[in-house]
Amino acid sequence: MVVPQPYRPRRVRQRLGEKMVQTIIAAYAGGKTTPDLVAIYGISKTSLLSMLHEQGLARRKPGLSAEQIVEASARRANGESYDVIGRRFGVFGSTVWRALNLASRHSQSR
Repeated sequence: MVVPQPYRPRRVRQRLGEKMVQTIIAAYAGGKTTPDLVAIYGISKTSLLSMLHEQGLARRKPGLSAEQIVEASARRANGESYDVIGRRFGVFGSTVWRALNLASRHSQSR
C-alpha cells in the first residue's frame, strides 16, 4: 500500500533557481518595483518579499503622494477598483486602499 505524502509546495528558490533569484534581487536593488517584479517573474508578492528579506534588503514603501491620494479618491468615487487605481500609480491595490483609508480617518479626526 502506497501512503500519499502530504503536498509540500516547492520553495521559490528551488523552482526559479539561484541565478534567477539573484537576477530578481538585482532588479529590485536597481529600482524595479515590487508589482513590476511580481508581474514579470510570475511569483507572489509574499515570495518576493521573502526573497528580499532573506537577502537582507529593506523594503521600499513608496505609498502615494498627497496628489495621488486626491486622484485615487476621485477615481474610486467614479467606481474604479483599487487594483486598477494601483496599476495607474505603480502600486498594489492594497496600497491604494490603505492610503485612502488613512486619509479618510485623518480627515474625520479634524
